[in-house]
Amino acid sequence: MFPAAGSRSEEVYKRAQRVMPHGSSRKSLYDMRSYAHCGEGSRIRDIDGTYILDGSNNFMVLIHGHRHAPTMTALSEQLGHGLSFGLPVLGEVLLAEHLCARVASVDHVVFCSSGTEAVMHAMKAARSITKRQKIAKCEGLYHGTYDYAEVSNAAPVKPGFQGFPVSRLSSDFGMPHVLEDVVVIPFNDAAVTEQILREHAQEIGGIVLDLAPSRVGYVAADPSYVKALRRLADELGMLLIFDEVASFRLSYGGAQELYDVTPDLTAFGKIIGGGMPVGAVGGSAKAMKIFDPTEKGGVSFTGTFNAHPLTMAAGLATLNHYRVEDIVALNKKGDRLRAMIRSGIAKQGLPAHVEGSGSFVSIFFAPRMGNGYHAIAHRPEEQALVQRFWSAAMDRHLLVDVSARLNISTAYSDADVEEAAAAIIESIEEAFNRSQPAAA
Repeated sequence: MFPAAGSRSEEVYKRAQRVMPHGSSRKSLYDMRSYAHCGEGSRIRDIDGTYILDGSNNFMVLIHGHRHAPTMTALSEQLGHGLSFGLPVLGEVLLAEHLCARVASVDHVVFCSSGTEAVMHAMKAARSITKRQKIAKCEGLYHGTYDYAEVSNAAPVKPGFQGFPVSRLSSDFGMPHVLEDVVVIPFNDAAVTEQILREHAQEIGGIVLDLAPSRVGYVAADPSYVKALRRLADELGMLLIFDEVASFRLSYGGAQELYDVTPDLTAFGKIIGGGMPVGAVGGSAKAMKIFDPTEKGGVSFTGTFNAHPLTMAAGLATLNHYRVEDIVALNKKGDRLRAMIRSGIAKQGLPAHVEGSGSFVSIFFAPRMGNGYHAIAHRPEEQALVQRFWSAAMDRHLLVDVSARLNISTAYSDADVEEAAAAIIESIEEAFNRSQPAAA
């Protein structure tokens, strides 16, 4: 972290370093400057008294921003009944009913504690159902920190590259044997993907796809690509798994609602927990039968905090207030934010590029063409610009993800959108060394 000298955050950080590696339990927060004290609507107040416009929303979790009144009320009511039990609770049934009614592909659903777990369980289910060991996933796409999901999730970006991706470990100390069980396919390249899937037709149990991947600037998966995956999965006896941990916010029934394609399984997380730890796997009754504990040869699905009462209460309250009209309004604000940034960088003659969909925004520091991983993902030579942009945004009291991505919540007013756009444009200018740093 980089707290201001003499600040309370600096004092807390020194204490944190004595008890945690680099002072934090979350790698994604290592670069932050201060500690949060409280939040309200679209803003955070840190322990140093600074108000920050929140463009992270705890990495896409808080769809309604901070202290959303119905969610807080639901949590308070559940707290009055107790924290957790060795018995199921009604809240689990209510949230399951909501998701099954909301998402066309979901007949049954089960809850866990994170998106990483949800993807992991979906992969295990696909292997168990098909009796095949391998999983196919797209190069460069992030699906959590399960060993198999991490394969090639941050592959070296090579602009102009076309062809067959290589399976890579996420770190020097990964388990090499997972490379044998993960087949990597190119995002949005149906022709090459088909060749790869056919080559491993008798080995692959499931195909995992994010319909609006963050590493590719939230560019939507091409409909023809998604349909090709469904066709191939059906023909080759594989399960199609959608990772909607982040993309679920894009439409009432999730991003999958925007495609004429039905997955066998879907992994959920983030907003469905209303700010509490959550993950879920949903799908057809046929596929979800693999989690039935009365069935022989099924996949064990258990966990101390699965379907936690507080999560179920917060999730239901949040989703009940994330209706079609709320989503349409939020996505329009996202459209407006991207348009304002594009107009600003064009006016200033900045060689930046804006991508995104719905309430997602992603900033790049060179023009982009195409819709594949190597065409869009941040390039090595951009990393210094990404860091300078993030630092400049923080100087302007706008919190964005350290990868130059942000998301907005329903708590954003029109004035918040304008403030965010102005801060982003100024931060891009500063990243390119074309403007002065913000005043302290």
